[in-house]
Amino acid sequence: MSRFAKAIGILLSFAAAPLNAGEKDVLRYAAGLGVDRLNPMLASHGWCEVSSMIFSRLYRAGHDGQMEFDLLESADFSDDALTLTLGLKRHVTWHDGQPFTARDVIFTFERLFDPQTPTDYDKDLRSIKSFKADGDHRVIITFSRPDPHLDGRLSEVPILPEHLLRNQNLATTRFNNHPIGTGPYAFDRAEPDGAVWLKAHPSYHGGQPRIPRVRVQHVPDDADRARLIATKQADIGSVKPQHRDILTPLGDNAVKRYQTGAWRALVLNHRAQPTSNPHVRAAIADAIDRKPIVEHALDGFGQPALVPIVPGSWAYPTDLNLRPSPTVEHDLKSRLRLIVWKDETFRMRTAEILKEQLSHLGIDVELRLFDNRGYNQHASDMGTEFNGFIGGWGGLTDPVGNIYRKFHSKGSQNHADYSNPDVDRLIDQAMRTVDRPEAAKLMSDAIKIVLNDVVFIPLVYPDYLFAVSRPIKGLPKGPIDSWYEVTKHAHMWSFE
Repeated sequence: MSRFAKAIGILLSFAAAPLNAGEKDVLRYAAGLGVDRLNPMLASHGWCEVSSMIFSRLYRAGHDGQMEFDLLESADFSDDALTLTLGLKRHVTWHDGQPFTARDVIFTFERLFDPQTPTDYDKDLRSIKSFKADGDHRVIITFSRPDPHLDGRLSEVPILPEHLLRNQNLATTRFNNHPIGTGPYAFDRAEPDGAVWLKAHPSYHGGQPRIPRVRVQHVPDDADRARLIATKQADIGSVKPQHRDILTPLGDNAVKRYQTGAWRALVLNHRAQPTSNPHVRAAIADAIDRKPIVEHALDGFGQPALVPIVPGSWAYPTDLNLRPSPTVEHDLKSRLRLIVWKDETFRMRTAEILKEQLSHLGIDVELRLFDNRGYNQHASDMGTEFNGFIGGWGGLTDPVGNIYRKFHSKGSQNHADYSNPDVDRLIDQAMRTVDRPEAAKLMSDAIKIVLNDVVFIPLVYPDYLFAVSRPIKGLPKGPIDSWYEVTKHAHMWSFE
């Protein structure tokens, strides 16, 4: 099927079900990620706009971008920071009416650390030594070393229902496509065209959702998503700066701009030739001019990035004296194979810009285009076939975990296959350090080494844009750490 035919099909999937008088209370969300993989515990699924409404976590990024409790009402470290006592919220229920208890948290941790569970979250929580329930509403975690900054990493872990999954294979269970959580919205049904319907969870612990029903349609192409919103066939969705003109008919207030905790980078594979050569990586880093990327891939909605921590973070390094590298002359006569998410505007445009810039080094860049699923699959394990990819991550609420995941030899997002004992040591020290200025200094020292080794080449700090076709109250105040998890606050939204 051609891309044009697919676009028409998406448009018709919305148009085939216009809102009648009894459906004015439906939120129609145009999603950028697939809606058929709904268990975020699994590495092949991850979080998306739908699962962010269905599942809860122990911690979450709040409406203002700051870390806050979700299923917790208290969290207390012992004086030596080797024990964490979690107090759970009471009167929380699963979507099937069963009570949420400490047994669900213990079950989630057991499955998290089960070698048979295809997840990556366990790699970032290696400091956990043991966990046990103390009654129905208290969990006690012990650590092999202090880990005072783990709240951000725990915010990635969905809490799963023990009563439904205790005897299930987590990789194959029907639950993964018909999930039950404790979040603001419950899974209702999936339509033949792939759209997912959700219904409000009336006893949600964050307050009853103000919009009773949500219909989520996956619209992978950024321009198609903007067109659906512009023609009022969808109420809200993430959009790209390049498509603002499409949204002009909706008026000046249709596009909402947010500062973010996100950063984008070119990840270089240290196993594949020629990027296994440090001199080649250094030449590539020197040759990249970030200004055209901001201007053409972001349409000016962002700023150049030189370090893998966002400005505004308590861990942002101020002692590196960084400046953009001048372009230098090389004649490398090499070939790079880059993995590119073909439906995502920023990655496509940035890949084309990098291809042109690196051609001046004598590097021929081959762009290998994939849909989101293929992109994630190949980026997570480049092997020796690919040299790199353009990635994006949030890091405002969890800067320590952000650095650990990417650059520690055991980090879950160390897709460059990078290993440096000095970096591991500095990150390990930062993770166990309670004092933030001291931890920030340790991470700054690690970042100096990482930048010298040219692992991830930071490119930009993007802004996020969302478009609405009818007025919605209660949207985020910002900054936003993850564009596809903003829906975890959908219970606060209402139509004006």
